[in-house]
Amino acid sequence: MTQLQSGRRYDIDTLRTLAFMLLIFYHIGMYYVADWGWHVKSVDTYVWLQDIMLLVNQWRMCLLFILSGMAMALIKGKYSGGSLLWLRSKRLLIPLIFAMYVIVAPQLFYQLQFNEGYQQSYWEFWLQYINAPADFFANHQSSIGLLTWNHLWYLPYLWMYTCIMLVIGGALATFSRWRGLQHVRLWQLMFVLVVIQTINWMTLGLRYPDTHDLINDWYVHTKYLLAFSVGYMLVFHQHWWQRCVDCRKPLLAVALCCYGFILFDHHGFMPSKEEFAFPALVQSLYAAVYFINRYAWLFTVIGFGSYYLNKPSPFLRYANEAILPWYIFHQTLIIVLAMWLRDLQLVDSVEFLLLTVGTLLGCGIGYELVRRFWITRLLFGLKIRLPMLLSPKPVVGEQ
Repeated sequence: MTQLQSGRRYDIDTLRTLAFMLLIFYHIGMYYVADWGWHVKSVDTYVWLQDIMLLVNQWRMCLLFILSGMAMALIKGKYSGGSLLWLRSKRLLIPLIFAMYVIVAPQLFYQLQFNEGYQQSYWEFWLQYINAPADFFANHQSSIGLLTWNHLWYLPYLWMYTCIMLVIGGALATFSRWRGLQHVRLWQLMFVLVVIQTINWMTLGLRYPDTHDLINDWYVHTKYLLAFSVGYMLVFHQHWWQRCVDCRKPLLAVALCCYGFILFDHHGFMPSKEEFAFPALVQSLYAAVYFINRYAWLFTVIGFGSYYLNKPSPFLRYANEAILPWYIFHQTLIIVLAMWLRDLQLVDSVEFLLLTVGTLLGCGIGYELVRRFWITRLLFGLKIRLPMLLSPKPVVGEQ
């Protein structure tokens, strides 16, 4: 058995960085994948991309929330509740509000050009974007007009789950340490999680499709708040975390088998639910396999990450700060570059290469610019280095 080490968990930081990098490549894939709606689409789309993206789309966002829950549990003892809420608010809400007005806006601009034939200038669009009249693309408006957070929906959700955990976190930590729970094995935990998610999907998932609007997203909350809570509990229930490490290979085998089932189901090789006497029961069993797939992959990634990645590196020190600006920039860069490259009518392989390199390069340049000024550091959720005029003056006589 490989014992988990105390102190800073570099594996959590590394997995978080890799999860966000996966998100960047996933969104590039959304531009090219066939039949899956997105803001804009390539002239040529590919059905085979679905099989690759199905490998991760069941658990990629749950991974971010489970890692966020683990990170919160690891740092919670270092701050008071008010201090932690203030830190999270600065890191999440200020970048969110700024990005909604500045960074995200080009995504809707190009989406309206691509899908609705909008032909006004960007400046004319932006003025209506921040103060949209009722008749300006009303089908795209919400209770706050055209303003949207698009791909940044993770930030308000994480902020809200942080608030919830500040209220219930103490009770959840106590429950995690409860002696009776120490005898619950990892596979039993998985069984409980799969049952909960299956019931949630049968009762809420069919009634409340994903909206990412925070308010009416009931099924999504059951999915991601549960993942956040599981991550929080893993830190206080070290036995489960250790079992993820020890059982990483069997968990990977289960995950691959479930992925195989999902591919068969996706391509129509599995029996139709309507062929059975009790289609609702069969539908729930199919759904259960999808949720086994989700948690098998989540625990597999945590297990392999804890075994191989719990060590510092120069790249991690750099990426740990850079990843939030990368996340904020990436989807706008993808859409803007894709629309520019589209007019060049390049071969798809060349276009994909340029789009990928351009996005990564743009994220890198963007972060290098952001990190050099205290105001941009504030706007992108980085630790603030105050300018000299705002720094406290040294006491006379200090060296």
